[in-house]
Amino acid sequence: MGGHRWKNFILEKSARPGLQALLLAALTAALAIPFLNKAFNIDDPLFIWTAKQVSSSLCDPYGFILNWYGFKMRAWEVIQNPPLVSYYIALAGRFFGWGERALHAFFIIPACGAVLGTYFLARRAPGAAFTAGLLLLASPVFAVSASSVMCDVTMLALFIWGVFFWVKGIDGENSPCLLAASFLAGFCALTKYFGAFLIPLFIFYAFFKKRRGGAAYLLYLLIPLSMLAFYHFNTAALYGRSLLYNAAAYSFSQGGKASGVFENLLTGFSFTGGCYIVFIFLVCFLMRKKELLFSAAVSLAALAVFLFIKKPGFLLPASPGLPGFPHYLQFCLFVFGGIAILVFLSVESWRNRKDPLTLLLFTWAAGTFIFSVFFNWTVNGRSLLPCAPPLCVIASLRLGKTLAASARRRIYLLIACGILFSLILAAADYRFAGSARQAAKEIGAKRLNYPGRVFFQGHWGFQYYMEEEGFEAVDVRRTSLASGDSVVVPSNNTNTFPLSKEVFFLSGRMELPPFPGLAVMDSTAGAGFYTSLWGPLPFAFGAAADEKYDIYRFVPASGGKAV
Repeated sequence: MGGHRWKNFILEKSARPGLQALLLAALTAALAIPFLNKAFNIDDPLFIWTAKQVSSSLCDPYGFILNWYGFKMRAWEVIQNPPLVSYYIALAGRFFGWGERALHAFFIIPACGAVLGTYFLARRAPGAAFTAGLLLLASPVFAVSASSVMCDVTMLALFIWGVFFWVKGIDGENSPCLLAASFLAGFCALTKYFGAFLIPLFIFYAFFKKRRGGAAYLLYLLIPLSMLAFYHFNTAALYGRSLLYNAAAYSFSQGGKASGVFENLLTGFSFTGGCYIVFIFLVCFLMRKKELLFSAAVSLAALAVFLFIKKPGFLLPASPGLPGFPHYLQFCLFVFGGIAILVFLSVESWRNRKDPLTLLLFTWAAGTFIFSVFFNWTVNGRSLLPCAPPLCVIASLRLGKTLAASARRRIYLLIACGILFSLILAAADYRFAGSARQAAKEIGAKRLNYPGRVFFQGHWGFQYYMEEEGFEAVDVRRTSLASGDSVVVPSNNTNTFPLSKEVFFLSGRMELPPFPGLAVMDSTAGAGFYTSLWGPLPFAFGAAADEKYDIYRFVPASGGKAV
């Protein structure tokens, strides 16, 4: 392509959207291929176990028992997500097997769907649509989330396409598009409950676009509402309690309680800045000086209040020998970045306040942020992922209007750096996930060296691979140990509990090195991509702690003892 044709292809609406879409899909797949063998991690096992249950009992997805909190519970009491993505996994498992490569390859499809949906949604406005797709790929939160088999990226793809068809259907009074949007909204909500947010977004757009005539479109919303009602009554009949109600009650009981409200708000700013780190530099380039100064002033005020009321151990656990200033500096950068991104969205929405699509996108992003900070059980990258498409599309609108040729080159370089960093962060998450699989396999290979049975604590991917090796999780209510039995305790995991030093003796330790210079889940660095209970940074630069797996041998004074 010549220089002029390349400029039109990248930055403006191209006459050949099919080629742009094909390139975006190919790039998405190419970036996913290095992570096909990623170990199952965090909540991946919950979705896989549900999928295996679906394979044997199609209409009873949660009819099994699992140990996730240290004792056995019914699955529907533990799992706070609807089952649709597990049906998708069951389809993949049935035809291609349950291995990591097969399942991760199947999840390239929703990742491509999310990128293409962002691209086609951006084409409905006079912006740089191709750049919007690239910006999604340059968002670290998308790269990490797309390398899992959890529900988040699948929900995101359905969400984006639901918005696309609803906007297209309202603008063109197109009934097939409205029907498609309505069914997508129902499927989205049954993939992850947050998908139900599509319903108020649809109502908002219909009334803003059509004013009084918007009421006529509400009949279409009976489709997703009926799907949710069916799920509500069906799960109540199956399990004696509506799982829709169960999840709502859990969210409202846990939302915003990991820290105080102000700490949660700062954490939300930090996670927004880190999960969309490329946008920190992008919006600084696009915003006016007074907007940047306002963002900096708000950041300084928030950090000053934070220093005044700060709780001990909020940024980093109160332990000796922890890194200090670099992590505080990173926290300040991310807080500024998160505030600047939200100011940018607000300013652009105000400038285009007569455009229904821009206001829809702003409401989408703002609603996601509010839910993630104040209503979700913890701030995390997964809950902020739905902010990505509106942020990418609004940024692309501004890019399509303002940039000269020299500035465009800097933007392309910034996007390339963002994609590279997203790959590096995904690689760090790959190493973190792989440590649990490696530890389980090594313990399994040495099982003959242990005099008694081997149990373990901890869950997430470590539980999945330990059970694959034939080991059993400790049940604090039922497990009875005999002299010589061993218990493996991971240092960086969830739902573990201390063992009595009087009867448990450290007999071995496995230490696996972390990804160099970057941590995604490390409480000693304040990094908690999957939960801010680990720290208020989505990731942290600098040295990270080794992944430790301590092996304790049970040696009571006499006889056995229940744990």
